[in-house]
Amino acid sequence: MDSAPVGNVISGPFQNNTNLNYGPENGTQDILNIQPVIPVSVSGEWNIITRAIVPMISMPALYPGDDRTNGIGGSYNNALIRPFLNYDFAGGIGKVFHLGKLPVNTQFSACYNVVTPDNGPD
Repeated sequence: MDSAPVGNVISGPFQNNTNLNYGPENGTQDILNIQPVIPVSVSGEWNIITRAIVPMISMPALYPGDDRTNGIGGSYNNALIRPFLNYDFAGGIGKVFHLGKLPVNTQFSACYNVVTPDNGPD
């Protein structure tokens, strides 16, 4: 096993989720999750990884005459205690590139809900 710690880098990933045909008016719902990750070393063998998730939500009209609504959803924080280990998990399609010295990680994935509640997204 590699000795590099899990999450030993401060990062500020963004995750965007778009739901098509949402609600009775079949609009588009968009949720941008801002997810800063900050590791804190507590010993030579352990670190605490903190992550906040702040959703920025854009809701389509839900009935005739309604307007699109934008705002911040309920945010939350979590923390993990992890030993200094390194695991690599990957899925979907992604590319890491640099803007000057800044590394940028982009990923794209799509899903289709086979079963949805009434007026749920596809």
